[in-house]
Amino acid sequence: MNEEIEKLADVARNSISNFCMNECHAFCCREGYILIHYQELDLMATKKLQEKLEKDGTIRELWDGKFSLNFSNSKTGCPALKKGLCKIHSNPKRPNVCKNFPIFIDRNEVKISKRCLAVQKGMLEDFREEAKELGYEII
Repeated sequence: MNEEIEKLADVARNSISNFCMNECHAFCCREGYILIHYQELDLMATKKLQEKLEKDGTIRELWDGKFSLNFSNSKTGCPALKKGLCKIHSNPKRPNVCKNFPIFIDRNEVKISKRCLAVQKGMLEDFREEAKELGYEII
């Protein structure tokens, strides 16, 4: 993967971090769902909490050690979210989907999540244009 686009994406993600915490209040961690591996699930919630979340449908086991974590089924969103802040944000083992949101890079394509309120407000337009200039297709 091109190191230049990764650095550009990191700068773009960092550029919206204050908005995410102060205005959006981690909407992406309160609505929708993510796919994670069992190791990531263990990082996000205790076994006892996992059992509770399985019972209420927030967590569903899929295949090959993968789980669907549906935030919309939960009153509080992601189990790692406490008072609007991610308790595992600085952990290098946190899920890649969390590290990369709202920008996902795959070969020559860049997907920018429309679920992100910062994206909806046009806050990543500069990134979008720079990625296009580098030859990436924006999805």
